[in-house]
Amino acid sequence: MIVYLDTNFLLIPGQFNLDIFAELDRIMEVPYELAITPLVESELSALSEGKSKDARAAKLAIQLIKAQGIKTRPKSSEGEAFKNADDELVSLAREQDIVATQDRELRTRLAANKVRVIMMRSKKALAFV
Repeated sequence: MIVYLDTNFLLIPGQFNLDIFAELDRIMEVPYELAITPLVESELSALSEGKSKDARAAKLAIQLIKAQGIKTRPKSSEGEAFKNADDELVSLAREQDIVATQDRELRTRLAANKVRVIMMRSKKALAFV
């Protein structure tokens, strides 16, 4: 099973000081693999420029991706172009996969495709929605 991590989800450790990896281990009942998409990787890179709070959170996210050995999943089909990371996640995630995100619109789109979602609750824990 693959757990795809969205950009805003990867910012949680830097913004809320929550260990998302320990929380994922706590709530997951089956073996899983963490992954990001090329556009999530690009969004984090762009966000990491500068000295803002979000830039610091994005820099930490990039470090955590490397430390955790999280792989970047290729696009679902060669030559397919996506407008944004949300479109890419909706295209890649299958019913057996999970997407971790804080984005309400993305959660709705994933639910329509029967993809399970993990999000942060009360700024202190992760939960399935």
